[in-house]
Amino acid sequence: MTTQLLNGDSLVTIPVYQTDRRIAPVHVLRSEAQALERIRIFAAPRPQEESGPQLITLPPHEGPMTRRRCVQIASWVVQIDRETLISPTLKWRTAKARQIGYWLTHRFCGATLNEIGQTFGGRDHTSVLHGIRRVNAVVAHLNLDGLSPEGIAQVLWDADWSAAR
Repeated sequence: MTTQLLNGDSLVTIPVYQTDRRIAPVHVLRSEAQALERIRIFAAPRPQEESGPQLITLPPHEGPMTRRRCVQIASWVVQIDRETLISPTLKWRTAKARQIGYWLTHRFCGATLNEIGQTFGGRDHTSVLHGIRRVNAVVAHLNLDGLSPEGIAQVLWDADWSAAR
């Protein structure tokens, strides 16, 4: 035997348990209706923020390239914050952006591997060297003449890295 309850905008069918031909007590029906209401609340789509995700903007820069600027460019091209970029995470998006940052810092600032490693969260010089070599393999297949560091970072991010092994 079943009974139907009006639950918001829809009609919900709930089984009614019979013991010795008697209808189930009201508290059983209430608890089942409350359980269904909890399911409806948790299953409902979450409202999205009206503003949406905040885009990271690249501040204007004049003068010589600095290590700080290379970190800004690397985080801007992937749209992740600086803290995530220098964190120990190994997610592919973050690692790829970090390697682009290593290469930019090495190419435009002339920093040593240890200095680059310290800039990117205390990385070892071998991690930096590996990242620079990975990006160099990609750069060998691209034409980056006349591009700004920001443009180079964007081209590197969009490039197919699997072909450059």
